[in-house]
Amino acid sequence: MLNKTNARTRDLLATLGGNLVELYDFTVYGYFAPVISRQFFPDDNATAGLAATFLTFALGFLIRPFGAILLGHIGDQHGRRQALLFSLWIMAAATLCMSLLPTYSQVGWYAPATLVLLRMLQGLSMSGEVSGTLVMLGESATQNRKGLYASLVHVSGLTGILAGSVLAMVIHIALPEAIIEAYGWRLAFLIGAAGCMVVAILRYYLPPGTHNKPKRLPIRLVMAQYKMPMIRVMAINLLNGVCFFLIFIYFNVHWSEHLTLDRSLSLTINSANMLLMVLLIPLFGHLADQYSAIQLLWRFATTGLLLYIPLYWLISSPTLWYVILAQTCFSILLAGYYGSSAVVCFRLLPEPVRMTGLALGYNLAQGVFGSLTPVIALWLATITQVPEAPVVWLIATTTIALLLIKHLADQEPSG
Repeated sequence: MLNKTNARTRDLLATLGGNLVELYDFTVYGYFAPVISRQFFPDDNATAGLAATFLTFALGFLIRPFGAILLGHIGDQHGRRQALLFSLWIMAAATLCMSLLPTYSQVGWYAPATLVLLRMLQGLSMSGEVSGTLVMLGESATQNRKGLYASLVHVSGLTGILAGSVLAMVIHIALPEAIIEAYGWRLAFLIGAAGCMVVAILRYYLPPGTHNKPKRLPIRLVMAQYKMPMIRVMAINLLNGVCFFLIFIYFNVHWSEHLTLDRSLSLTINSANMLLMVLLIPLFGHLADQYSAIQLLWRFATTGLLLYIPLYWLISSPTLWYVILAQTCFSILLAGYYGSSAVVCFRLLPEPVRMTGLALGYNLAQGVFGSLTPVIALWLATITQVPEAPVVWLIATTTIALLLIKHLADQEPSG
């Protein structure tokens, strides 16, 4: 028999572990996009094949609002644990099938068609994982530790993204290119599927939990009575998502394409700053418990508005130390957003519809609009011919978030 402390540690690992392995599975696809392109799309046009691969990557985001309604319904009507188990088994099955999928040369167009289907199943799974993990963490934490526990949802997610990056790097270093093309890329997906299965077994031991269930369909109740709180969740996560995709995705490409910064060096800078965020987010979550979470978020966002333009100028410069300094400052700001916003979002929605409202708000923001940030940034830079133009999108989303949470910050004094 496990004692109470060991059982709580196991439950915490089961809750966080699912978010970690699911984000690993969801993002590792991107790290092997060029290889997948050659395996699953006709090789007569490499550019078209890579474009199709990235389109398949995007479809995993676009389905997420629909998955949010489905998994949110399961979580609110039938229990949080059931939703998290359902989510994890979908991811495990989709990732395992992806690792075993025949290539285009073996079965023709059945290969890319099945790949698209599996990618959409991964997106469906992800749509309930982050919100479900946040709800489980927040509802199981004591009142004075909800900020810290809620912030761990972002720590586990970033750790999963880092794990995918590190494993992709190890595979590319350890294996010859021919082996990677033949089956090496499949190892990353097999590891992810195995991780999902292990965590799913641990999740069976999670306490079933009790919560007030909605008397109507959760999505109808959210849209009828809690639309504005859900929109606030969306605005807060839009701020988080735009900042993340701009700084860690768009600029990673921008550096190597326009600033002649070595690709491996830019990935190293990215990974180091993600690790910094993993260390800082719990600190800011702890501060959200000690003071006021909404006031902390407000102060970080207003500070961001003041710093975006000078930091963006530095991060666009050809001087390496300016680039490192700017991304580090952005990472501290983003860690502040993540650390304080998680518990704010958790508290915005009542228990009966909490998972549906959080899932829908989060996935509309991050899964749709946030994921389009690199495209929007590229479009702004192209039409204006000004490298710093994408900062307008970040300023706009931060301003929208501040306007929508202003009355919350006014009602809750700091300290």
